[in-house]
Amino acid sequence: PLFVAVGYDTVIAVLVTYVATQIGFGSSWMNPFSVGIAQGIAGVDVFSGAGFRMVMWVVFTALGCGMTMFYAAKVKKTPEISVAYESDQYFRDQNEKTGIDEGHSFGVGHILVLVTLAVTVVWVIWGVMAKGYYMAEIATQFFIMGIVAGVIGVIFHLNNMKVNDIAVSFKDGAK
Repeated sequence: PLFVAVGYDTVIAVLVTYVATQIGFGSSWMNPFSVGIAQGIAGVDVFSGAGFRMVMWVVFTALGCGMTMFYAAKVKKTPEISVAYESDQYFRDQNEKTGIDEGHSFGVGHILVLVTLAVTVVWVIWGVMAKGYYMAEIATQFFIMGIVAGVIGVIFHLNNMKVNDIAVSFKDGAK
């Protein structure tokens, strides 16, 4: 729905998420699960060949971004050429009903939510690298981020958010 609201299609949403994850996984140079375990089983030095995989990651990322940007530019210019144009009509209709396409100001509350996201990403990286955080700790970090972002939303009345909307949004996001 977000990509449709800004003039793209749902294919772009898939490309942005799927291509990124597949390139990141397929050409990872430091993933301890795929690279580390596989190299351990193969009996080679852990993370040997990282330089080659870094180069491949850059090449694949450039190709993935280029392809996505090329398709996005075409769809933005002429939405009707999208392979998902008809099915995306549902999201365009929803956007009209909810008024999501109407201009909204970008204020302090929005900036604070983005800062919360950035701080959480740094916190997760620090936790994994320095403290050995794993799934439970990382999930807790993102849960805390969601609560903080929700409180910011309530304080700054982002989308007329109320306290109960924090729980509703969490529940909807967990579906």
